[in-house]
Amino acid sequence: MSKDLYKILGVNKNANDTAIKKAYRKLAMKYHPDKNPDDKEAETKFKDIAEAYEILSDSTKKSQYDSMGYDSFSQGGGRRQQGFDFQDIEHIFGQIRKEQEAQRAKSQYSKVHKLSLTVEEVYHGVNKTFKYDRYDKCQTCNARGGEDVKRCDTCNGSGIRRKIQQTQHGTFPQNFSCEPCKGRGFTMSKTCNTCGGNGIVIRSNEESLDIPHSIQHGQQIMLVGGGSFYKYGLKEMYGDLIIVIEVKEDKFKILPNNGLLSKIKVDYPTLILGGSIEFITIDGTKLNINIKEMTEVGRKLKITGKGLKKPNFNNVRGDQILEVELDMPSSVTDEEKELLENLKKVVQ
Repeated sequence: MSKDLYKILGVNKNANDTAIKKAYRKLAMKYHPDKNPDDKEAETKFKDIAEAYEILSDSTKKSQYDSMGYDSFSQGGGRRQQGFDFQDIEHIFGQIRKEQEAQRAKSQYSKVHKLSLTVEEVYHGVNKTFKYDRYDKCQTCNARGGEDVKRCDTCNGSGIRRKIQQTQHGTFPQNFSCEPCKGRGFTMSKTCNTCGGNGIVIRSNEESLDIPHSIQHGQQIMLVGGGSFYKYGLKEMYGDLIIVIEVKEDKFKILPNNGLLSKIKVDYPTLILGGSIEFITIDGTKLNINIKEMTEVGRKLKITGKGLKKPNFNNVRGDQILEVELDMPSSVTDEEKELLENLKKVVQ
């Protein structure tokens, strides 16, 4: 029976190795027998998924499948996998679990750093240099913690000692931190003075980052290996630095579709009689904004194409919206008071 292996994994024929592997992992987790006990349908799907991945992840077999089809793997009229054994499924799934565990360990040592930008910096794009603290490898002892480091003989490297506690209700085993090694699982003849035996130190780190224009508030940028130092088994690793963008809005507020909102103050005579006021856009252009007679406070005026740039474009921009506010004077002269009194008599 012919099978569409691409359809089984839910990818198209042009999918690359990364997409194929990602699709396989997602489906393998969903239909794994451990998660679907006594479900024959899920078991069949799991085997089909594993078979599809085994063929499509191998360049030679993938080429054979693409050119000759699924039936090309049959021999003598019977169905037999070439080089595939379903016993390998658990091995593959075990590898997935190991990678997930490694990723969880890495996430524990990743750091989050908030980076503030003005709306003007968002418009232009900017290079930001910033500092942050992270746990780093102690260079004095090369992360060993001291000299003559060896496994603790008392706890056999576990860092834990079990003791039997006698109580009136009987005897109970309890775990305690190993005293000779202080729970670390190893001892040393001389402790490193720089790190105090931990093998790590807190160090200030500096990064310079190019921020593209039109980045959004809350967007994240990852610097691989910018996080804290840790050991995973025998490997020395670094977590990632996750930069979260915070946009501080002031004169300009960001609207959907790359728009901008600004408030403009207009004096009372201009609101009534009409006139013009000057407004400087985010790109520095000075514009004379026409204010019509009897313009109401709160009215919004649109300047087309003077908002933020569209991401990945320099000449496609959103609109600038201007919200009219009354420019209330802080004080008035005697002459202005007299004029206002006369105006008051006229409108009454």
